[in-house]
Amino acid sequence: MIRSAALACCLGAGLATGLPCGGAGQASAAPAEVANPFLGTWRGTLDHEGGSYALVFRIARSASGELTGSLDSPDQGALDIPLSDIRTVAGAGPAGEDSIAVWSRPVQGRYLGVLSEDGRSIAGTWRQSGLALPLDLRREPDRAVLRPRRTGRLPGLRIDPGGRGARRGHRL
Repeated sequence: MIRSAALACCLGAGLATGLPCGGAGQASAAPAEVANPFLGTWRGTLDHEGGSYALVFRIARSASGELTGSLDSPDQGALDIPLSDIRTVAGAGPAGEDSIAVWSRPVQGRYLGVLSEDGRSIAGTWRQSGLALPLDLRREPDRAVLRPRRTGRLPGLRIDPGGRGARRGHRL
């Protein structure tokens, strides 16, 4: 979970206002030649109301150098949900780690996290519909093809790519 109010304030303010964070590091609009440790595929499990849901973030850099990406919730059959805003800040974590903030307008959800020292995981929090749930992500091979593990109605929080946000117990 995010332990730094300064990180949440900096990254959260950037997502809320659309303005880059100041003073803490580099925003995501860095030149394309600069490597970004968050590029790639990240997978984690969100636990809510007795159910667990895999979430997969795919983050890439566009030809113009901006970070782009998508969100999958394969257990719910929701794939390629666009990420509306992705911001990274070097050294803004509680112990100087690199940090990320992701916003997905279609599901009205955001993720704030800090990169581990070895660059293989992100510890963070998923926020949606007034809930704040811990979500730790692990780097996956970019070639990973995901298939839903289950079908049908799942209890608890549902990712709704139709723009209505999270719903409890509803189908997509």
